[in-house]
Amino acid sequence: MPDTFGLLLGSGLLGASIWYAHRAGNVRNAYHSITEDDAGAASIVDGTEVTISGDVVVDEPVPTPGSEPLLESVPRPALVVWRLRRGKRSKHDEKLGVSGDWTTVASGIDSGTFSVDTAGKAVQVDPTWLVQRHGDGKLQSLSAADLD
Repeated sequence: MPDTFGLLLGSGLLGASIWYAHRAGNVRNAYHSITEDDAGAASIVDGTEVTISGDVVVDEPVPTPGSEPLLESVPRPALVVWRLRRGKRSKHDEKLGVSGDWTTVASGIDSGTFSVDTAGKAVQVDPTWLVQRHGDGKLQSLSAADLD
């Protein structure tokens, strides 16, 4: 009768080896896709996903309600993803002293006009597809009546 411990150990090592080989293949594929030379850059057409890096230059920030900046840490935001929530408390929650559930009242994405500076070349970013796909609520149009 074969040794049960050896059989289990061998099966575990085989499974781990297969998993590590799979992960190594994923890393290799990611490495090759990231380190492609610039010869493939000429074939970029509209609709192709690309990754750019650089400093964001805000031409026109997100319009904010009032004259105060929306965020103190970012006085001129290029893009704001926001959500307005209202808490719901039941009598049971009050007895236990817990905060209760939250309900989203409104949410959306607001954007200004901005570009990315990539080594001296400005790439204009068009966020309209993002706003159309993920929400078009306007933060500046909210009022206290929206909380009811």
